[in-house]
Amino acid sequence: MGGPKLIHAGCWAQCPEVLLSGGVKPNPDDRAAIALVATIDELFAIDAQARERNLGVAERDQLRQQRARPNPGINPEPNPNRSEPDSAKERSSQACNYTLTLWHRLTRFLDHPILELSTNAAENAIRPVALGRKNWIHFGSQEAGSRIAAILPSSKPAAA
Repeated sequence: MGGPKLIHAGCWAQCPEVLLSGGVKPNPDDRAAIALVATIDELFAIDAQARERNLGVAERDQLRQQRARPNPGINPEPNPNRSEPDSAKERSSQACNYTLTLWHRLTRFLDHPILELSTNAAENAIRPVALGRKNWIHFGSQEAGSRIAAILPSSKPAAA
């Protein structure tokens, strides 16, 4: 899918949500889940530090390469012996395995410094369109465009 310049990347913000899906607490004995969450926390801390220091894309990339790439959690070893979970306590193992299947997309930020760790900003930007889509089919008149434009937040900065 997509053109030749499209980069398929994963969203790190979704990983803890997967681990906690269904409101199930992760198994405290599941070292893989604990290590994965620690890795995710470290990655977001690196980018937070870059934002605090007002680093540009190139400088943020340098910081990521220095701190994220050598992180042992960023290079997990696959474990083919993991069994399918048979109880709620083992759902975190299933979530870790699911996250690991997306690992090549999750680690693309190391090779493409323009990528953010999270897609939350993009999701928040399109949310008004997605939420309003069902309602807009009822506008069906010549004035629909101006009405929809009045509802959507402006993407241009307000004039001073």
